[in-house]
Amino acid sequence: NDLFALVGLPATGVVAGRDQLALLANGVKVLTHTVTAAELAAGSVLLPFGALADGRVLLTARIDAPGADGVESKGILLTVDTVAAKPTLALTAASDTGDSAADGITSGANPLVFAGTAEPGASVTLYRAGQLNAPLKTVTANLSGAYSLELAFDEGVTPLVVGLVDAFGNGPSYSDTLTLTVDRTAPGFPDFAITAVTSAGSQGDLATDRIINAAESARTLTVSGIAPVSENGRSVTLSIGGKSYTASVVAGRFSAEMSAGDVAQLASGNIVASLTDKAGNTGTTTQAFLVDRQPPTIQLDAVSDGYVNDAEDELPVPVKGSTVGAENGQIVSVGVSDGTSSFSYLASVTGGSFTALIPAVDMKRLQPGSVTVTARVADLAGNDATPAVRTFTYDPVARSEEHTSELQSLAYLVCRLLLEKK
Repeated sequence: NDLFALVGLPATGVVAGRDQLALLANGVKVLTHTVTAAELAAGSVLLPFGALADGRVLLTARIDAPGADGVESKGILLTVDTVAAKPTLALTAASDTGDSAADGITSGANPLVFAGTAEPGASVTLYRAGQLNAPLKTVTANLSGAYSLELAFDEGVTPLVVGLVDAFGNGPSYSDTLTLTVDRTAPGFPDFAITAVTSAGSQGDLATDRIINAAESARTLTVSGIAPVSENGRSVTLSIGGKSYTASVVAGRFSAEMSAGDVAQLASGNIVASLTDKAGNTGTTTQAFLVDRQPPTIQLDAVSDGYVNDAEDELPVPVKGSTVGAENGQIVSVGVSDGTSSFSYLASVTGGSFTALIPAVDMKRLQPGSVTVTARVADLAGNDATPAVRTFTYDPVARSEEHTSELQSLAYLVCRLLLEKK
C-alpha cells in the first residue's frame, strides 16, 4: 500500500509553483502535485500515493497548466496483487474409494493422491488442521493453477488443510478442512456375523444345530445377523443355495427371509453374507448348514414273550427296540397304556438300540389284558420317526391261580403222609 511513482519532468514548458503534476491510474486522477523549482532543476519528482485496487493498472502522468490539461505520458502497466486466493483440497477420484469419490472416506492404498486449485506458480503446503507449524508436504501449482501431491496415511481420521502463498508473496491463505477417513478393514466377526437362522413356526434356532429338517424345508426361513451401527442403511447380500437375498442394516441388525419354495430346494452348504462399507471394503461372514429330510426308523421287540405274569411284574419289565438313523444319545419316548391308565418313560439310543424299563409299581397298576406300547424318536435334525407300536398281554391272575393249585396239592400230600405214619 506504500507506492511511489518516479516521474521525469520536461526540461522546458513547465512553470514552477504554478503547473500541476497529475498521476493517473487507468485514466483516473489519483494524485496532483505542484511542481517546485528544485524538482525542475532535478528533472524528476518522487511521489507517494495510496493503495491501488487489485488488477491490471496503467499508470500515467501529465502536466496541467491552469485551465488546460496536458498530454498524458507513456504509461507503465502494473499488475496489483495483494491477496492470496483461497485454495481447494480434495482426494482424487482414484484415491477416494467407496460410495462417493468426493467424501474423503477411502480404503485406497498408499500413497493417497490429493489435488486442488490454487494460483499459478503458488506454493501449496499440506498440513494437519490445527498443526500449521508442522507442514506435511509442499508442491508448486502449475501455470493453470492446478496442483497435486501424494502422501501415505495410516487408518484413522485426519483433518487436513492446504495453505497457499502466491508468487507475489501474499498469504498464506487456507483451504476448507478436508476430513480424511482411511479405513482399510473390511467388516468382519464379531461386529459382522450371522446370529440366527430360524424356521417359521419352529422353536429352535438353526444356527444352533445348523440342520434343516423335513418339516423346516416346508417353511419360510429367516436369516438374521449383526453389522456395525456405522453401516446403518447399507445393504447386506445373502447368498444361499445359488440365490441372493438383500437385507438392510437397521440399528446394527439385518434380516432376510427365504420363501418355503426356495428352502425346499436347498441342499447342504453355506449361507454367505457380504457387506461393503462406506470406504469400499467388502467383508463376508459364513454360516454352514446341513439339510437332512430323511426321518429315522424305529421298531420294538416283543415285550417279555408277549405275556407278563404275576411273577414277572415283581421286577421292572424291559421294553427293548432298535432304530436306524437316530444318533447316539437321542431320546426315545416310550408310552405304555391299557386304555385306562398310561405311563411314559425315556430311553437313550446307544449303537442303534434302546431299553426302557416299566417299574413294577406301574406294571401292577395296569389292568389285566392287552397293553399297548408306543415308541417315538427323532434324529438330531428333528425328523420324527413313524412311531413303533407293540402289544403284550398282562396276565397276573392265571399265574396266581396256578400257584394256589400247587399249594393245595402240596398240602394234601403232606396230610396223607402224616396219616400213614400213624
